[in-house]
Amino acid sequence: MSREIRAFDAMHLNTKEEEEEDALIKVEAVDSLGLSRREFNHARVHFKKEKEDEKGRSVRFEASAGSVQAKSSVERTAYMRNLTFRASASDIVQFCRDRGVDTIVRCEIHSDELLRSKGSASLTVTSNEAFETLLALDNALCYGRNVRVKEDTRPRHRRLVRDAHVHRWSGTSLTVGTLVRATEEFVPCWNSTAKIVMEFDGHGTRQLALEFGGLHRVEFKVRDVVRCCVHALDHGRACNLWLRLRRPPFCFRMDDDPLGLGFGGILKGLQSSHLWELTPQSSSEDSWVRTTDPSKDVGAFSHCLSYVTTLRVSVKTVLETLNSFGLRGPECHIPKRMGESPPFQLGAWSGGDDAIFAPLPWVIRYALHVLVARHKLDVMDGMFCTTLVKALLASPKNDGELSRGILALRMDTPERIATKLLRLATSPPLAVDAHVAHLSQTPLVRRVLVTPLRVVPEAPEPDQTNRVLRDYHAHLDRFVRVTFVDESFASIFSVQRSKDVFERLSTMIRDGLWIAGEKFEFLAYSGSQLRSQSCWFFKTPTADEVGHVPSIAEIRAAQGDFNGIDVAGKRAARLGQAFSSTIPAVEVPREKTRTIADVERNGFCFSDGVGYISEELATQVSMKMDLKWTASAFQIRYAGAKGMVSVRPPSMQYEVADMVLRRSMVKFPSEKTKLEICMAPSAMTFYLNRQIISVLSCLGVPDRAFLKLQDTMMATMSQCMSSREDAIALFEQHATAAPALCLLKAGATLCDQHVFEWVDALRHRLLLDIQLKARIYVPQGVCLVGVLDETHTLEAGTVFFQTRSSDYVLPPFGASVVVGRSPVLHPGDVRVLRRVDLEPLRHLYDVV
Repeated sequence: MSREIRAFDAMHLNTKEEEEEDALIKVEAVDSLGLSRREFNHARVHFKKEKEDEKGRSVRFEASAGSVQAKSSVERTAYMRNLTFRASASDIVQFCRDRGVDTIVRCEIHSDELLRSKGSASLTVTSNEAFETLLALDNALCYGRNVRVKEDTRPRHRRLVRDAHVHRWSGTSLTVGTLVRATEEFVPCWNSTAKIVMEFDGHGTRQLALEFGGLHRVEFKVRDVVRCCVHALDHGRACNLWLRLRRPPFCFRMDDDPLGLGFGGILKGLQSSHLWELTPQSSSEDSWVRTTDPSKDVGAFSHCLSYVTTLRVSVKTVLETLNSFGLRGPECHIPKRMGESPPFQLGAWSGGDDAIFAPLPWVIRYALHVLVARHKLDVMDGMFCTTLVKALLASPKNDGELSRGILALRMDTPERIATKLLRLATSPPLAVDAHVAHLSQTPLVRRVLVTPLRVVPEAPEPDQTNRVLRDYHAHLDRFVRVTFVDESFASIFSVQRSKDVFERLSTMIRDGLWIAGEKFEFLAYSGSQLRSQSCWFFKTPTADEVGHVPSIAEIRAAQGDFNGIDVAGKRAARLGQAFSSTIPAVEVPREKTRTIADVERNGFCFSDGVGYISEELATQVSMKMDLKWTASAFQIRYAGAKGMVSVRPPSMQYEVADMVLRRSMVKFPSEKTKLEICMAPSAMTFYLNRQIISVLSCLGVPDRAFLKLQDTMMATMSQCMSSREDAIALFEQHATAAPALCLLKAGATLCDQHVFEWVDALRHRLLLDIQLKARIYVPQGVCLVGVLDETHTLEAGTVFFQTRSSDYVLPPFGASVVVGRSPVLHPGDVRVLRRVDLEPLRHLYDVV
């Protein structure tokens, strides 16, 4: 066994400097995942290098001839409306040509879901003179109607035009496989020889594409190509183009029947009458819809990043095109070694032979799955995988220490991981494992990202607990937080009208999800998770497991009685209350609580979701949460109830119950008696957003007021990169809990690279918020939580609020203030009220 390990170790021999570095690492303290400061700094340098390389590829493409020429080409599109519904695209083109509009390259009539004309069209020309002539047709009579014409600036139409800057080459084969690092051997895993087409397009957001079989297409960006090579065939008249990608591509399939009605031919005929092109294409962008892995059960596009395309085009042409797109593609006179297809089917999670890893405990397999998903582990190297499994099984370390050590390597370079994995398995265990103590305070929750192609597990992260995790803390490893995302890790909603992708997601929710060889089933989701397309999965027990493992039905039933809720969505939302992130506070027996009716008048409920508690209970909760003072209100979860509770006024000391709930707060019956806290209110920074700006504009607030606030915020951000004092002010306004603020106040300067990057990251985030959300800081604003006036002393048109924070200067009593709710949906949601001081309410702070 040891001889086998030493033999393999010699194949991946580190330099003497690396070995000395590893020896120093052993004596340093490790964090919760076994990552030392030296390893972290090395990983940080490697991460920055990867980002710089990716940025360099993007910069080279932006400066390349292909990109510059595509952007400088004159392609302008006009939007035409009030057209007759009977006119076809060719009729519109003929109408424009008859009136002197030449250089028309594309005309598309807009249609609804049933492909019926909407009476509007987009027409693209390739000269400024033709575009001016086209705009002059505004209000001209077209087939009995006065057509209206204006410029259409949407970038989609620019991508749809095929011109001289779009290169399409036919090929004879496409092979997808893996390049084994140890031997530089290419292992083919999937192949296609039907209708191979490669496309270079400087117009699109993804510049490279491969079509095969006439039905499928994969797209990727130039910056995702980390390596390319051209090998001449047939004396240079044909060639093999080798590409290695950084991440899996976006996959598409031809959609001949977009409505799923089985009338593909008829619909195609309707589409042809709605589209005219000077150079007809075999397919348009709208014909392609997102799909899952085209290789189906093989999983080639999910796990493999190397592509070999045999093209019927000269080597010179390919090299010139690669250079014009900023890709460095040297010509290879000696072909790379072509291996044989693996004798096994690609594993569902490893991308190699799952059977090799089957003897390992699941926690170790999960850690290896994290490396595999990041393409850090060469699973096609059978000798290495077999040796690694034997070493891990014979390791003197326990499973937890091994899994944390493997996860710590996820930030290292792939070239170093092979050796470090074997050293990890054979090295003696740590004398003290401080990780167990860390777990008792903050649990490490596993997170998994599910894309149209892959299942991407992430390293466990510290997370706030919820009721279910606390009740079943002995089975914490069985809970996984799953988030459904696009292949670029953006929102899954960026995948439009794709039946295949959403069928994949629904199948996982219905039948279960496999992670590192184990099956997980859908459990529930909280309200915030639903907005972020996330949910909880639970690993179901198997027949050979020893000891009692709760089933999903048992976990759900333990939270309360949901039988009285017939609506599926409402039942899921009520179950999700138990999965809200909370802090366990104190036990409140049933006899210490009371439920009363809501305050209702004229058909309106004025106390929806608001109750009150005693000052003594509020003090106990505040002490449990380590607050500096007794909070005036809490957002709670108690049994089947949810909402806000405020401290009752001194005039209600006659109340016997420690906590009084209103009927609107109780959503379902439950036997739980633990009071759980979601948050204690505090004064928060107030920002404008698009909704509030729109409503305030409707109410007469001039635009210059918003622009002045934006200019002030932009000026503050422009100064923070050169002044330490301005950087401190920026963090105090927008990120008071950031560790960088403590470093700056302790004397750190912007010369410190870590601090500088932290300031730059905050500035970049704020700029993006302004650009995408119109999120503008309001210095004289404050965001507070709303509660009910239990004393009934507040008059109409008045408001009471006060804060303990010294960061905000409140207006004097009697001043007029603007008060709004969130989200703002109606002009009535923003009111001008008068701030008043009422003695019965002076015990309330940081609420309104």
